[in-house]
Amino acid sequence: MNRDRPDALIVGLNKDGTLAAPGVKAALATALFPAGHLSLARSARLAGMTMSHFAAHVSRLGIAVIQLDAQEAVSDLDTLEQWLASS
Repeated sequence: MNRDRPDALIVGLNKDGTLAAPGVKAALATALFPAGHLSLARSARLAGMTMSHFAAHVSRLGIAVIQLDAQEAVSDLDTLEQWLASS
């Protein structure tokens, strides 16, 4: 941690009820999810939403719910094609 420019801030949120304020948990989950700090499931739980509602929430904000690189997308499509061929 740099003394002139700290890279972390620790705030006690539970003591004064800040986390209980309307929208705070959803905003926190929305900020932590795209950075990869929380999974979709944990973000939804923090926000007090179902996974489908949280996914819709972040999608409306332009945040990708599924983040795959090109190689992962091709691999997933190959797996899907194999599964469909075997059905």
